[in-house]
Amino acid sequence: MRYSAAVAEAAAQLREYGRYFEEEKNRKQILERYGLSAYKPKMLVIIGRRSSKVDPMEERGMQADLPNLHLRTYDDILARMKWRAAKLGKSAGESIRKDR
Repeated sequence: MRYSAAVAEAAAQLREYGRYFEEEKNRKQILERYGLSAYKPKMLVIIGRRSSKVDPMEERGMQADLPNLHLRTYDDILARMKWRAAKLGKSAGESIRKDR
């Protein structure tokens, strides 16, 4: 099993972006223009939906082929955001109870 050509293309594009940020003059330009300091940024590609057909061990092996690239599905992102929202809601509720 392997990633699609679209994922390979995204990985190649992000490698180029990564090289861009390795050059100090480029980092300075981004800092001056956008106020962002970036060096070796975390690279993320969001791909399709999670499939129950993909064995998690195979998926992990495929991910090892692209060690500096984090691949996530839309479902992964949604689940993480729901988890964070629930955690924030719980924290906010605890703060309110402590204030009383």
